[in-house]
Amino acid sequence: PVLISPSLLAVKDKENHVKQAILAVKAGADMIHFDVVSGSGKETAVIKEDSEDTSLILTPDLLRNIKEAAKKEGVAVPIDVHIMDMEPAEGYIRKFIAAGADIIVLHWEAFLNKETLAQRLKFVGEQNISQGIALRPDVDIEAVGNFIQNNPTLIRYVSQAGVYPCLGGQTFIYPVLGNIRYLDSLRKRHNFSYKIIVDGGIEPEVSAPKAAFS
Repeated sequence: PVLISPSLLAVKDKENHVKQAILAVKAGADMIHFDVVSGSGKETAVIKEDSEDTSLILTPDLLRNIKEAAKKEGVAVPIDVHIMDMEPAEGYIRKFIAAGADIIVLHWEAFLNKETLAQRLKFVGEQNISQGIALRPDVDIEAVGNFIQNNPTLIRYVSQAGVYPCLGGQTFIYPVLGNIRYLDSLRKRHNFSYKIIVDGGIEPEVSAPKAAFS
């Protein structure tokens, strides 16, 4: 089955994030997507120059408020948190976990040392939270494949970006379909159980949800 996880970046009325998140789930969304990035839009290995800084809006406090408000209405709102900061510390990640995050996804490109990435993923898993990695469109997908094969128990989700992170107005970058096919083939070949997310740039003609879990 394909699951839908709308991004709160799509909500222009920032004062109504809590209400809109609950309404989205009531309308049929399977979970809500947090795109978290700081750095005032400065270019990093993850984001391009002038990317949207969401660190003061999509906070652990907002996540907690959504969870608490949804509970009062008798609605479960699963939230997957996509952290795009460079080498986010365990303490920072822990704040989202404590606020009620259901999934934590860390960016592949954010960790020059992939052993550190593995350590962070292990840390998330030890908190009984599902974890995964996110990939830019221009990723070296075979390097990612090698990492997955070496760390299969640490990867519950692989999120392939269909556009460059946190830059509005982009259209879907179709060559990433090759990456998705590779990830699916790798999963089948080794009997891995990770889910594949397609994140961003999905329009009706692409025939998939904006962030789809399969």
